[in-house]
Amino acid sequence: MLKDNLINMTMIASEKRKADELMSALEQNECLIADGFDEALIGMTHGSEPKAVYDIDQIIDILCRDDDMTREDAIEHFEFNIGGAYVGERTPVFVYCSEYGTYWIGDEPFD
Repeated sequence: MLKDNLINMTMIASEKRKADELMSALEQNECLIADGFDEALIGMTHGSEPKAVYDIDQIIDILCRDDDMTREDAIEHFEFNIGGAYVGERTPVFVYCSEYGTYWIGDEPFD
């Protein structure tokens, strides 16, 4: 039992360190971030103008949990107020992630 707890604590610390490193890289590259959705942050694009990358399903879950929205309301809110917002060249990228390893950007899947 103690060993399992230590393993879990180590994994949590490692995930926290990775999240901190990602946030630091986003800040260094002056990327815009979506306030309140750090849990949905999954990465950063590569290139001359990097952008923060978020998992849409996780954002929907956060809206349902934190803002007490129905799933339908959260999807509508995301589409019109978050995913549909353009706030400049460093606007975050929002992707659909499936459990099968397929990602979607807009209507186009890629593996």
